[in-house]
Amino acid sequence: MKHPHIPFLFLVPFLFSGPAFARGGPGAVLELDWVRAQVARNNPDVKAARALVRAAGDEAKASLSWPDPQLGVEYWQVPRPGLDLGQAVQKQLDFSQTIPFPAKTWLAHQAASQGAREARARAGQVLQQRLLEAGQAYWDLYGACASLRAVSRTLEVLGRLVSISDARNRFGRVDRMGQLMDPMARMQGAELENRMEGLRHERLLALRELDQLMARDPGQALPDPPLDPPPPRAPATDRQALERALAGRAEVRVAQSGLARLRSERSLARAGWWPDLMLQYSAVDMAGMPVGMAMAKVNLPFVWFWRQGSEEAAADRREQASQRDLESARDQTRRMVLDEESAFQSELAQLERVRREIIPEAARARSLGVEGYRLGGVGVSDALNAVLADLAARLQAVGLTAQLGRSRAVLERLMGNAGRDDQ
Repeated sequence: MKHPHIPFLFLVPFLFSGPAFARGGPGAVLELDWVRAQVARNNPDVKAARALVRAAGDEAKASLSWPDPQLGVEYWQVPRPGLDLGQAVQKQLDFSQTIPFPAKTWLAHQAASQGAREARARAGQVLQQRLLEAGQAYWDLYGACASLRAVSRTLEVLGRLVSISDARNRFGRVDRMGQLMDPMARMQGAELENRMEGLRHERLLALRELDQLMARDPGQALPDPPLDPPPPRAPATDRQALERALAGRAEVRVAQSGLARLRSERSLARAGWWPDLMLQYSAVDMAGMPVGMAMAKVNLPFVWFWRQGSEEAAADRREQASQRDLESARDQTRRMVLDEESAFQSELAQLERVRREIIPEAARARSLGVEGYRLGGVGVSDALNAVLADLAARLQAVGLTAQLGRSRAVLERLMGNAGRDDQ
């Protein structure tokens, strides 16, 4: 997968250590665990999915019942004109009950129960998706805040260069090239100010997205995430982890539960060949002489055999299609796990190299450039380039840290650890 240019996608619990949130609300910094808990508890889409789970459970209970019994009253040979029911020659009270073939009720309950399990799997999928969207907003927020700090520090260094340039001009220690420092530093500072405006807007958008996902009032302030997180732990993607992904990924679980439901529906469709029984008893008052009548009927589903055969064939085809969907979800999961694991290792190696080699050298070059310009041994262009190179290195570290978090979260999501809803 391509990573450097995709949006911030995913988050993962316990990704970074740091000051914890107070359990009643956000503390000094915004932690992923607190964001995840708020989304799981308050997001309206998650609540709606859980309501559908409860509805499916109620439908499964209802499937255990037989068709409603029927109670009827009949009056025969009522004299005309008029409607004097008391003068009817025959009065009749009927009670009837349709009794499905014994296995049909059980099979219908099995199909409905599998539907409830599928609804639960889909609720977990909704929860995982909202957690991923929250992670995207979280890492957008981290990238904007950390970049703002890096740019702000660079503006401070540019201000020092302007001060040095002013001092050199006052003491007449500037050559023709040195006269360019003041306008060039100020121009570069203005460009960075513009960049900060864009970063502030990105920060605001990320905060609004988090507010929406957590169902919070936008007027409630949120703190910034930790700006100096340690590198995330390397994920375990051995064979057992791959097996966890094949069993725990939301899309795989939805496909599995859908296949189980369709298999139950296929069995129910095959049971449609079995006849149902209808029993009826009537209490009759015929001209003052009470009598009773009992009746039994069966339906004949095999008479219109093409209807029943077509329904069974359709159920078989739906099961076959669901089986293919499950195989596709598993194949996609295997590929994504391997791709994300490779991406994570690559990003981790890059970040370690940037932190170990590039940032220290960039910081040293910046210090030497500023001090060298103050002493007159470094030119305008070299001093500015050293300052901007230091900024570029720090922004690269911010981007790689955020991408590592996203890759780690993708793997957790694939293994079903980024949010399950069994409520």
